Amino acid sequence: MATGVPTPGIHSHHTPARPGSGTPTTNPVRITLLGTITVSCRGRPVVINRTAGVQILAFLALHPAGATSRQIATAVWPNVRPHASSDRFHTTMHALRATLREATGGHEVVLRDAELYRLDPDHTDTDIAQHAAAVHAAATATQPQNREPALRAIINGHPAELAAGHHWPWLAAHREAIRRRILDAYTTLAATHPHEAAALLHHARQVDPVNGDLQPKSTEVNPRYDSLAYPQATPNHDLDRHRR
Repeated sequence: MATGVPTPGIHSHHTPARPGSGTPTTNPVRITLLGTITVSCRGRPVVINRTAGVQILAFLALHPAGATSRQIATAVWPNVRPHASSDRFHTTMHALRATLREATGGHEVVLRDAELYRLDPDHTDTDIAQHAAAVHAAATATQPQNREPALRAIINGHPAELAAGHHWPWLAAHREAIRRRILDAYTTLAATHPHEAAALLHHARQVDPVNGDLQPKSTEVNPRYDSLAYPQATPNHDLDRHRR
């Protein structure tokens, strides 16, 4: 049985939602991770009483193929002995599944197959899955007219930092992976849309204020594009701390 934390990345094991469609999901449970974490069922907030339960739900949303109890416990309680963290995991998971079951009228939102846990894609919808769908669409598009909507869905679907306000150690790699995808989307659009390039690169710098590679690109697009024309966004100290 694998005990390591799954490699950061978003890999959908079911048909992804169409990026940027704006069509209300038919899945009852909606989980948003980009910005403040929220959980709702058919439009009504679902309160997860345990902070560890919120963390487990976020972990599963970022690992749609699933994770073992050991992998989740190691991520959520990294400094706790295995036996104790296992007890905490099962207690928290039991409460989380019960809360979601009650909110959905009896649906099992977190599926279990032996020691593997995953979110039921037929009963959950996440902004992370939509982000993954847009990334996939952009990467596989063969025509510019198909790639551009996907790239714009990537940048428009990122209102704020992943799990804003939380400092869970395992988040850092996921935040970096998402940040890189968003920066790639901005710079790709800037390269093909000169009339928008300055604004696109300005927004890219807001996503990653300490990225030195963006300033030369900005200057190439517009020599007057500098820190006076576009004041640098206040650095996100949490991101900076993880990147040192």
